[in-house]
Amino acid sequence: MKRPNTYLTVTAFLIFFSAAFAQKGYYLEQRIHSGGAMGHPAKDQIQKSWLSDEAIRMEGTNNITIFRFDKNIVWLLQPGKKEYMEVTMEQMQASAEMGMSMLKKKKENEFTFKKTAEKKTINNWKCYKVISKSPTMTQTIWLTKDLPFGKEIYYKYFKHMPKMKELADLIYNNKEVEGFPVLTEIEMNVMGMQVKSSSELLKIKEMEMKPSLFELPGDYKKISHPMMPMHQKMK
Repeated sequence: MKRPNTYLTVTAFLIFFSAAFAQKGYYLEQRIHSGGAMGHPAKDQIQKSWLSDEAIRMEGTNNITIFRFDKNIVWLLQPGKKEYMEVTMEQMQASAEMGMSMLKKKKENEFTFKKTAEKKTINNWKCYKVISKSPTMTQTIWLTKDLPFGKEIYYKYFKHMPKMKELADLIYNNKEVEGFPVLTEIEMNVMGMQVKSSSELLKIKEMEMKPSLFELPGDYKKISHPMMPMHQKMK
């Protein structure tokens, strides 16, 4: 009786194991501009994101954020120090609400969307322009229909994010907004100052994602979040 080749057997098992546990998702690269406000300088960076069904990983220049929807937690990693902070989605929500309270105005959550006739090509995608307004914010959104998917991708993931569910629902159900956003320019009033930020899509593709992308490195030290004690006292 011929004995099976052990190397081939193990290799086949590893291939099957990887395929069985890898997740289909989307990889994005975006150019992010953050306008300076409240003592923070303006900055530009390339952000890389991996979006799976149960998690999102976002890598900036000096930090990594992992949203674990299945665990209802967020990990904030500082690779330079090999440290991380852990907060719950509820704590992130409280932090977002505290930030929004500084922008408080009547009917602040009411957004309007208006599709315009303007068109242009951005990074080889043909785009059209939509203007979104609220009492505190103006968004100029350039969307494309050249990709094989559209706004349902953003809705699928960002409906889980703190303070994003309402806006995600609004965009998903609005017929003025169709396609995938390529460039979003935001102008916001922060304590009397006009702050501008933007997000430009450079690359997007569907791919297999290893679960390890959404796990904590074993050699990172956990530290406390400086804002969490404040939120606990405010409850």
